[in-house]
Amino acid sequence: MSTGSLHHILTTPAAELANESSESLFRIKSDAADLLAAAKTVVEHIDRAVDLKYAHRAHQLRRASGKDTGVVHFDDGAVRITADLPKKVEWDQAKLAEIARRIAASGDDPAEFVEIAYRISETKFNAWPESLRSAFVPARTVKTGKAKFALAMSGRSQNDSLFAAPRSRDLPGNGCVSPCRADGGHCGQRPARTHSHPGRAGHRRPL
Repeated sequence: MSTGSLHHILTTPAAELANESSESLFRIKSDAADLLAAAKTVVEHIDRAVDLKYAHRAHQLRRASGKDTGVVHFDDGAVRITADLPKKVEWDQAKLAEIARRIAASGDDPAEFVEIAYRISETKFNAWPESLRSAFVPARTVKTGKAKFALAMSGRSQNDSLFAAPRSRDLPGNGCVSPCRADGGHCGQRPARTHSHPGRAGHRRPL
């Protein structure tokens, strides 16, 4: 897919694209997916190069600022570099639950210290008897995500036609489309352009 084709697709209203044939939409979507995958690969490759070039300098600046994570800025020629190393904190859920129980046992409210979220596995919910599910239904809200469609060509190629003319090699006798011998049979020959047969005067078959 060329740059011109991309521009044409992007400037074509979605309502007009929806009028395209399924085969055309399949080709467009497949080409776009290939371009996206290629672009992601290129970006990841460049990001690795940028990391190799600036990671050490960014680490030194963080150490000088007395921090292990966060954002630092520096210049490389005319380019301003912003290096961000996000902080990712994970909490042990089992240990937090035990701490929350100890807080509650001491008479304090765990909600003042710990944010508690309740979740129910949808698989378990569906396996419960109706009498149990009905108690939880008022607290359950079902939302839908974005609809997704996968396009794939069926077994019959888009170039195949239900009304395609038969090929000569598929015809009886591998040549003539109608009996050409005097006895009503087929000659079994593949004609160059026209051919005639003894016994059937004037018989000629064009390609």
